Amino acid sequence: MATKEQEAAAILTKALEDFEAEELRAEVGYKNSQKGTLSGQIFIATKGRQNVKLGATVVNLFDRRAIDILLDGLYTFVTAKSQRLRLELTAAEAAERDTKTAAEQAEETAKRDQQLFQQGFVLSDGLTAVNIAKEAAAQARDAYGLATKRVQSLWT
Repeated sequence: MATKEQEAAAILTKALEDFEAEELRAEVGYKNSQKGTLSGQIFIATKGRQNVKLGATVVNLFDRRAIDILLDGLYTFVTAKSQRLRLELTAAEAAERDTKTAAEQAEETAKRDQQLFQQGFVLSDGLTAVNIAKEAAAQARDAYGLATKRVQSLWT
């Protein structure tokens, strides 16, 4: 894509050079032709339909061919630039969507981990209770075994 932009920039540079050359030809043509004058006043019509008069304003006249050359070069450059910008915009939008999706997945994972932690905490308390109960049962067995031995020793 960079080569298209480089080509478009080269076309624009060439168009600017052609514009200047065409203007120079028009200037030489003007000097060799019968002189004429352009006189008058310059008014600008605003959106509110008011007229504003400009005083002491220099007016430049451009040959139509020169303007057409310049506009063609500008169009080529703008087209290439806008294509690249559209691709970059599309890539940025895709990256934003991917980031948003990843953030949502990370949030869901964090919630799930929190739930598992809480369940594990509850279960660990239950496991502690089970271990205490097992230990108590073992102590009860031992106490029963001792009591059984005492009773047997008393009978004998």
